[in-house]
Amino acid sequence: MYDAICIKPKSLFYTPSFDILIENTNTSFYDNQFVSIFRDKIHAYMNEKYNFKRRNDTFNIVLHLRTGDCARFLANKDKDIIAADLFSRGVHSHSWFNLRTNEGCEGVYNDYKIADNMISFAKEMHLRYGSKVFITFITEGFSKNFYKKINSLRFSKELKKLNKKLDIRIVENYINNETNKWINNNSFDKIIIGDSKEIFFETISEILNANLTISSARSFIFRILMGWKKDINLPQIVYLKSLEKTGDMHLLHRNVKVFKFIDFESILLNTNSIFDIYNFIYDQNRKNEKELAKAKKKIFELKNKIKELDNKYKQSLKTKAYLSYKLGKEFIKAHKNWYKGGYIKFIFKAIKIKEEYKHK
Repeated sequence: MYDAICIKPKSLFYTPSFDILIENTNTSFYDNQFVSIFRDKIHAYMNEKYNFKRRNDTFNIVLHLRTGDCARFLANKDKDIIAADLFSRGVHSHSWFNLRTNEGCEGVYNDYKIADNMISFAKEMHLRYGSKVFITFITEGFSKNFYKKINSLRFSKELKKLNKKLDIRIVENYINNETNKWINNNSFDKIIIGDSKEIFFETISEILNANLTISSARSFIFRILMGWKKDINLPQIVYLKSLEKTGDMHLLHRNVKVFKFIDFESILLNTNSIFDIYNFIYDQNRKNEKELAKAKKKIFELKNKIKELDNKYKQSLKTKAYLSYKLGKEFIKAHKNWYKGGYIKFIFKAIKIKEEYKHK
């Protein structure tokens, strides 16, 4: 089993000049020999164990919600929303928002509502396109790391600094309500929740085969596409919350067009043009498949024809070796030359042929 994805060291990842240097020298961290071997091995492993197959009959959409220890959650009866990762770091300029007073960082509120917005987006896409779209919702859920973070001493200190409280009953109730909302939503065609190894592979399969991916995270989707994508012929469109430096350049080399995620309304405005592009690609692929099927049929027919001619040729060679064929050939020749004593010559020729045939 393989447990690593080869990515560029973080100390280099934020150095655009380094990226430009390797771009100009036609080299890449993501296309070296190790990555190539790793990609082949892991795809072989997944295909053998999970028998992953692409859905070619639908426009596949992945909605990825980052939760875990980065969740935006309702913390208390005072209606404080807290960004778990930012709050624990003491980044209070954009780590909380209050629903009652509308104070705090609006970005935290937008992230808090993103799951509801994903549901609305999925519903609208099915209203517009029906079964032509297949929508997969992916989230790691609220992991142990989340509870570990909010129950840590550091988190408690940051709460005291801002005179805020954390009611674990309200937090748990919020988490249960959110989870039930995801599971019981019929706008999603497939729901993947968790962070086990099997779930991780299933997640990878959905992302690699998606035509459109929208993520509330920055690096998770990027690293999967760069570390795992093998089918460069599959064009993909990705919306990420933010991009690592030169990330769009690297993704473009893997046939992925990336945009900064702003809101679902702007994506809905572009879905018609996105579908036009993919319908064209789909039609071209179908046309190519039909042409390929015709070519294969023609090749099969030609092979059969060649085989048939070959059999006839071999049979003709055998026929020419027969005594009757040789005698018949000489008799025809004698008949044409009867006035020159052809029949007399034929008698002696026939005796000779018969003798030769006996000694074979």
